[in-house]
Amino acid sequence: MKNIIIISALFMLPFFNLLAEENQSINYRLVRSEDGSIGLQEYSQNIAIANTKAYENVYLKDGEIVGKEKAATYNELQRSFSLYTEGNLAFLNNEYDKAIEYYSESLNISASANCLYNRALAYSIIASTTAKFSLETRKEYFEKAVVDYSWSIMLSPNDSAAYNNRATVYIKLGLLEKARDDLRMALQLSPEDIDIINNINKLAKEF
Repeated sequence: MKNIIIISALFMLPFFNLLAEENQSINYRLVRSEDGSIGLQEYSQNIAIANTKAYENVYLKDGEIVGKEKAATYNELQRSFSLYTEGNLAFLNNEYDKAIEYYSESLNISASANCLYNRALAYSIIASTTAKFSLETRKEYFEKAVVDYSWSIMLSPNDSAAYNNRATVYIKLGLLEKARDDLRMALQLSPEDIDIINNINKLAKEF
């Protein structure tokens, strides 16, 4: 299963390449394998699409992505990437709440599709695994995941994994029509992805 992230910002490409060299972990996204374990997987699209429209100069404010008045500085970008990396390390240690804190700090500096994707995954895992949660709290976390996947898709509209993951959350929320739409889009983007195909087959049984 290909589940993971991207880094935002349309800054000068030399700056991005320099950051990529110094922060190799920005080229990785969190992935859930078939057995349910979480690991890091290389996400080679980062550099290739760094200079596309997907990387606006934006950040998160009050839960919404907004444009910056001026380009982020090199130090700000470095700080954002560092927080993102710390979030990934916390995630891998099953410290999902701490991961969300790091991702949120990173997003407040520079909004990245990868960071949003990973935070959505953290929200979803917490909602699915925290036994003490009430149904309302569980729903609230799933809804936060939907919001983050939606922002991630806005920044990286060809990310089939984000559509696939948002579909699984929609299913948990009982929003089957929306889940079907997302899975159709995911399949269109990645027609040979086994995980997407399996989710489509599972969803078909719900109708």
